[in-house]
Amino acid sequence: NETPAFKINESNSKITGAIGSNLVVLVSKESKLSQVLRVIDTNTPRFIDSFGRIEFSPLVKNESFASVAASGSAKILNWKKDIIVEFDIYPDIVLGSNTRELRALRPGISSDKPETGVFSYKPKLLLGPYQIVINIENNQESNSQHVEVVYAFPFSITLIILVGVAVGFIYYKKIKNTDQDEMMIASNK
Repeated sequence: NETPAFKINESNSKITGAIGSNLVVLVSKESKLSQVLRVIDTNTPRFIDSFGRIEFSPLVKNESFASVAASGSAKILNWKKDIIVEFDIYPDIVLGSNTRELRALRPGISSDKPETGVFSYKPKLLLGPYQIVINIENNQESNSQHVEVVYAFPFSITLIILVGVAVGFIYYKKIKNTDQDEMMIASNK
C-alpha cells in the first residue's frame, strides 16, 4: 500500500507569489541603438526669493524605443557665468518612449555610498539671474543641453517694507485726523 507524496486537500503549506524584478527585453536588427534623452521641463519656478533655494527636478523624455540609462550633469551658474554648484545625474533607467524625473547623485554624507536626491542649492543670499544648465550624454556622438534662467529677488524684504509703509501711512492719517478733530473741538469752544 503506497501513500502519496503529498495530499492536495490536506496540505497546510501556502503558496505565495512575488515579483523580484522587472525584466525588459529588446530584440532589434541594429547592433547600436540610438539613445535620445531630451529634457522636457525643469520643474522650477521662474522667480524665487533671495532667502530661498534653487531647486529643480528635470523631467526627461526618451525619444527612442529602447531603454536608456540617464547620464550627464547639471550645474548652476551665477550672473557672471561662474559655476557655483555642479551635480552628477544618477543613472536611472528611462524606458523607451517614456518620461522620468532625474535625480542628483551626491557623495555620501553619512556613509561611503553615494546618495540620491533632488538638485538643490541653498546659499545665504541669492540675487539676480541664475542659469540652470543640464547636460545629457546620449551617446558618444551627441549630447543634449537644456538651459533655463531663474531670477532671485528679495520678495520677502520688499513685502515687509511695503507693509511697513502701509502701516505707517495709515497711522499717520489716523494721527492727522485726530489732531484735526482736536483742533476743531478747541476752536469751537
